[in-house]
Amino acid sequence: MSKITFSADGRGLPKSRGAERRTRPIKIYPGLPERFWQKVDKSGGPNACWLWKGKPQNGGYGVIHRGGAHSDTVYAHRLSYLLATGRDPVGWCVCHRCDVPGCVNPLHLFLGTSADNTRDMIAKGRKALVRPSTNGGLCGERIGSAKLTADKVRDIRRRARAGETSGQLGVAFGVDSSTIRQIVRGEIWRHVGEVA
Repeated sequence: MSKITFSADGRGLPKSRGAERRTRPIKIYPGLPERFWQKVDKSGGPNACWLWKGKPQNGGYGVIHRGGAHSDTVYAHRLSYLLATGRDPVGWCVCHRCDVPGCVNPLHLFLGTSADNTRDMIAKGRKALVRPSTNGGLCGERIGSAKLTADKVRDIRRRARAGETSGQLGVAFGVDSSTIRQIVRGEIWRHVGEVA
């Protein structure tokens, strides 16, 4: 993992600027912390996953409206990190040690760059590598960490043609909506034909 250095204002100084373009500072409006913690299930105890009971986003990550005149949403795990540490994670990925997208327990969260997050996913077997040079030519469900099967991919394509959105399909199959779009466009799982 990258060493994280915080400046006087508490913000980290990421080497990669890519994440900073995708994140924005989190403004805490009055009442937001109270509303946030009301939507968290801490019944498992201080070391367990604290599951988000509010609205989920694609991939199972929780989101909450921040409040204010022009309310927008913020990812629950990012807000949890800010509330627990006092440091805005703008420019950083807030990664999960537990690999549970709906978990907001600050003990399970850590900051990293996009590269750190990808390395963590690969190390934990959550990212399938499909390049022949990295996995001996294996692809699809022959990769042990694959979440999908050829039958599921065919079903995704069929349901997308019938009008289901990538967000709906992502929730149904437990993958990100961007993965669904890549499957539908034939960018990934190309080896899977339409007929079983």
